[in-house]
Amino acid sequence: MTFEDGTTYTREFTRVNTWTDGFSTPLDIWDDVFAIEGEATGVNRQGNAYTHTITSALVIKNTCRWIVEGIIELKVKDKVAVLDYGMGECDNDATITINGNVREIKLRGRR
Repeated sequence: MTFEDGTTYTREFTRVNTWTDGFSTPLDIWDDVFAIEGEATGVNRQGNAYTHTITSALVIKNTCRWIVEGIIELKVKDKVAVLDYGMGECDNDATITINGNVREIKLRGRR
């Protein structure tokens, strides 16, 4: 992607979506659960290489507006952050770990 100011952003990714629950009830989408696995790499607008790796599958339930479980490791240059969505509760609580410091955060928006 090239922006009006001439900077660019690149992204390549692999993503596997697995339908893990609810497939035996095709007329009831509300019991469906999905797991997402994968990785993204690229170069950001500042010219720094990055990777985003799902280290524990992200779990999505159709009955919840939030990702309910899973972990993503985010690397830019030599900096690493780990975003942990929790263990299955339908809430907007997550933790972010940067340089060993864990902070609880509230997610905004939708998945």
